[in-house]
Amino acid sequence: MTFKKPVYMLFAGLSLLQFNNEANAALAQASATIDWSSFQITLAGNGTDPAPTIVWTYLTSNSVSRLTSTSQPGDPFQYAFDWTSPLHTELTSGGTSTASSISGLSLQSQASDGNLSPSTWARSDNHRYGEFQVFGTGSLSFSVDYVLDAAIESPGIASGATPNQAVVNASLYLSDLGGNQPQTAEEYLTLLPGDLPAHKEGTLLVTLQIEDGEKYAFSANTSANANVSAVPVPAAAWLFGSGLIGLMAARKRTGFKVSN
Repeated sequence: MTFKKPVYMLFAGLSLLQFNNEANAALAQASATIDWSSFQITLAGNGTDPAPTIVWTYLTSNSVSRLTSTSQPGDPFQYAFDWTSPLHTELTSGGTSTASSISGLSLQSQASDGNLSPSTWARSDNHRYGEFQVFGTGSLSFSVDYVLDAAIESPGIASGATPNQAVVNASLYLSDLGGNQPQTAEEYLTLLPGDLPAHKEGTLLVTLQIEDGEKYAFSANTSANANVSAVPVPAAAWLFGSGLIGLMAARKRTGFKVSN
C-alpha cells in the first residue's frame, strides 16, 4: 500500500502534536527560603547610653498551602504560639503542588504548576510574627539571610487574563504597634514566559529607633506563587496544518486515492 506525500505529512503532524502535548507540558516553579539560623538582633544605645533590651510578649507562626489564587475552606493551615514548633502544609493535584514549612532553622515556601487549567494556581505562605516591649532608648536591627529561586518553561499561549508566572518573595517588617514609621525589607523574583531561571540570595535588614516603654511588632515572611494557564501551540501544529493543506491541494488537482 502506498500513500501520497500529504498523507505522510498529516500522520507526522498528528504524531508530533500528540507527543508535544504530552512531553512539553508548561511548568512554573518557585521557592523562597529564610535561613532562621542566621537571624540576628542588634541593639545599640544613644551616645553613651547603655543598649536597650527587649522582652517578647507574643509569638506566633503560621503556614498555609493552596492550589487556587484565593483562599478556600479546605486549604491546609497550621498555627503555633511560638517560634520553635515545626509546621508543615502541602497539597498536590493534577500536576500542581505546593508546600510550606517552618522550623527552628528556616521558613520555606515552594510552589509548582504544570496544570494548564486556569483554575489551578499553586501558592505557599509562611509568617513568623512577634510583639515585644522595649526597656531603654536607642536603635534596634533585625537581620536574616534569604534564598529565592524561580523558573518558568514551555509557557504556551495564556488562556484568558490569568498570567503565566513564577513569583517568590522574602520580607521582614518592623514597626510600633500603632503601625507608625513601618520599616520593611523585601526581595522579589518575578518571572514571566521567556525569562531565564533566576536565583537571588542575600541578607534582609530592618532598623528602627526605639523608645523606652514602647511596644513594637516584627514579622518574617516567605511566599511562592506558580501559575501556568495556557494552551500550548507546538511546532507540530503547523506541520499538521501543512498536511491538511497538502491533502486538499492534491485532491483538487488529481483526486486523492490510496492504491494497493
